[in-house]
Formats: sequence, structure tokens, C-alpha cells
Amino acid sequence: MTMNDFSLNTQRNHNTPDSLLDALAEAIEIPPARYESADRSYKSIGAWLARPSSSFAQFKVEVYTQGSFRLGTVIRPVSNEEAYDLDVICEIKIPKTAITQAQLQDQLGGELVKYAAAHDLSPPKRTEHCWTLSYADDAQFRMDLVPSIPDNERLRRMMSARGFDPSLANNAIAITDSEHPYFRTITDEWPISNPNDYAEWFRKRMEPIFEMRKRAMVFKAEVNIARIPDYKVKTPLQSAIQILKRHRDMRFSESTDVKPSSIAITTLAAHAYEQEMDLAGALTGILSRMGRFVEVRGGEYWIANPADPRENFADSWQTNPRLKEAFDDWLETAQIDFKAA
Repeated sequence: MTMNDFSLNTQRNHNTPDSLLDALAEAIEIPPARYESADRSYKSIGAWLARPSSSFAQFKVEVYTQGSFRLGTVIRPVSNEEAYDLDVICEIKIPKTAITQAQLQDQLGGELVKYAAAHDLSPPKRTEHCWTLSYADDAQFRMDLVPSIPDNERLRRMMSARGFDPSLANNAIAITDSEHPYFRTITDEWPISNPNDYAEWFRKRMEPIFEMRKRAMVFKAEVNIARIPDYKVKTPLQSAIQILKRHRDMRFSESTDVKPSSIAITTLAAHAYEQEMDLAGALTGILSRMGRFVEVRGGEYWIANPADPRENFADSWQTNPRLKEAFDDWLETAQIDFKAA
């Protein structure tokens, strides 16, 4: 793949790295209407789960996004036939002593079946961890809804015991997994996730630039800062990650089984970002530094989850060495391609 291949969808009359990269970032950014549609859709689910006739009506329910939509790093699908993936957490404030993973998953599924029927959607499909709703072609996205309950106290204890900062676990949740050995048992042992604290860590990695750009938008538009949604503010870090993800997708278009994961790229890029003000500087700096943040612990490669340092985003590299080889190959290719730009 060459840089010309990578920039086919951009204008050809850009003659500086910044203008080329800015045009490329704009070309792969999703339209504001997609963010607005996704925002309405997941909030509609939240209202449905909290309605008086809901089986969860007696419990507090929080529905929120995670992943690339939450971080502002989602990109347009390569093909018009592809759909956006919107990852959503459905956090039900139920204690573990009152429900099993299977019961929570079934109960959420029952509500989503009713929701789909009431909104003329296809019935939801079940996977190991979540339920998936597919929206109409004009919306062009799938919503993966993960049932969860709070689990911050247990994770705080576990992290303290391992010598980690327990405050990293303030917003941890327990999620369901149909392959888990205690899926159908009342137990304290549930799979753990922490998307809120990861999103907070990511935001802090770009906070000075983010706040500066948001204030500039407020000044230019002469509106209250609260009226500018976060998705309208784009930092060099977010744009750089979007470009790296698109480069990754094209580099591995015929070998998707070994392409580097988005969470690994996002985490390494955020670590490597040093508050560069422009996209070209951010991308160059990130590519030159991100490899340094792949650790080796006891002979194993590690990309620690900043919100749960016990979790290794590179754990699959140990069992499948081709994944590490693919990452190294992609990083070297990206460095060459963007230097040539």
C-alpha cells in the first residue's frame, strides 16, 4: 500500500503534510448526523429500560456508550455496505447476590425484544457478551448492548491487593459472558470491565488541547460551552488515531485475522501523545514513540489497560506470535508511509 492509495478519497491539491492529513481526517470522519442518530438511539434504549412497565423499573438504570463512539475515534466504514458498530453498556444497579449472569442477560434480552417490536426493528441477536440490534439502512449502524451491574468495590479490593491505585476502579462494572464457568450461578465471580475509567484516562491524555479547542469554538460561535457536544471537538490525538485505524484497515484488508486491535492502537497512541498542537506533529510523534509503550513482563508482551492494569491488551500475542509480527509490520509501514507524505 502506498500513501497515494491511502489518500484516494482526499483532494489532490493539498501540498503540505498538514493539509493532506487534515483532508484525510475529514474524509474518514463520520457525519455529525451519525453521532446524533447514535446518541438518540442509545438514550431511547435507556428510557425504555426505565419505563414504569419495565422489568428493571425498580432499579436505577444507566445506559452509556463505550469504545470509539465514546472516545471520538470512530471512522467511516471502508464500504457503504458496512455498518457502524455502536458499543453500549446497560448498567443495572442490581447486587450480585440477587441475580446470575444468565438471568441478567435473559432479562435484558426480553426487554430488547419488546423494544425492537415497538420500534419496527428486527429482533435482537444474542452473542456471548451482549445483544445486538441492527438499525435501518439509512441509520447504518449496529448497536451492541452489554448487560452489566456495578462492581467497583470488588475491583478496588483486587487492585489494592496487587499494589495498584484502587481509585482506578471507581466505575468498574461486572459484565456477562455465556462461556463463563459461573454464568448460571449466584456468585461474586463475574467478568469485569471498566469503560468509564478508560474513557476518563483517554480524555486526560488530551485534556489541555481538548479544552482549548472547545473554548475556541465557544468564542467563535458565541454560545454557552454546555451547548457544544464533545463529539464536535476534535483533537490531534483523536484524528491521528482515526487515520492510524484506517491505515491499519487498508494494510490488512486481506488478512483481517491478524490486524492490530483498535484498543491496542488507541492505548499506545494516547500514551505516546505529547500535546502536539497540529495533526502532522501529533501523528509523527505518536508513530515514533508508540512502540516504546509495549512492555515485556516475564517474557510476555504487555499493553496494560490504564483502567485495570491487570488486563493485558496484548495477551493474544503470546498464543499467536503472528499478531506481534503483524503489529510490528504495520507500525513500520505506517512510519514509512506517513514520512513519505
